[in-house]
Amino acid sequence: MNEFANKLIHLIKKILKYLFGKEHLARTFWSVVVTLAFFFFGIWYNEGKEPSRVYVTNTSDLRDTIVLRIEGQANSPNKILEDRIEQLVRDVGSLRRYMSRSGPQTTSSPLDRLEPRPLSTFGNTPGQKESIKMVKVPLAVEPNRAQIKIPKFQLPSRVKGYTEGKLSSFAKLTLPKTQYHDDEEIQFTIELLDPTILGKISPLIVDVLRKDAEYRYTLLYNQQFVLQPTNNLVSLIADFGVGKFILQAGFYLVDEVDQEYPPLYRTQIEIEVKK
Repeated sequence: MNEFANKLIHLIKKILKYLFGKEHLARTFWSVVVTLAFFFFGIWYNEGKEPSRVYVTNTSDLRDTIVLRIEGQANSPNKILEDRIEQLVRDVGSLRRYMSRSGPQTTSSPLDRLEPRPLSTFGNTPGQKESIKMVKVPLAVEPNRAQIKIPKFQLPSRVKGYTEGKLSSFAKLTLPKTQYHDDEEIQFTIELLDPTILGKISPLIVDVLRKDAEYRYTLLYNQQFVLQPTNNLVSLIADFGVGKFILQAGFYLVDEVDQEYPPLYRTQIEIEVKK
């Protein structure tokens, strides 16, 4: 033990001599000055910066958590959405006032917290009560107007015709009405059941046919439209005369057009145009 103590004392003496010896005082002094300079520079540099992490320790005692997710089309006025937001703001304000008066509460299940409870609301008399009820309100979302395909999709030269396939296997087409006036706009929507098929199909081919005889038709209108993954709105003008016609819409699967008679997945609807 004495030997270890002697070695420790000897080491301490050497360190002190190295730091405070006459020949080393200048070096020690400037080391301290440089260290202090870096210390104060670090304080000054970080003084105006935002904290990299923030820990919240004084969390609220409220046990109810309300998560609101409101979806709608950007920059599109929606009266239903505005009314719903105003109602939710009123309901949340009422819930916060109720919880602040009630104090801490315990529940046996997280679902219990979602049940309606009596709340005092804006403008109520002291004895008047009402309950919050969450009601699902559908939002009005306008479909995307389909753009005309330019240049048109061309079938390979070996294709001689087509066989009939069902459009309903891949898409849903909705035509609000079947009777129109001359030069009126015809509009229908088409929605892909599986949006991932978009890269595997041709543009939407829309035809208007007049039936002249059995198995004999005259093509009056033909156009192609580029579809989007969401709901698509297709428009055309009923300027092909007066009478009964067949509106046809459909597309090909790209990997099937190497056949002589590839399937055209289509639907046909009879429409009537009047003066």
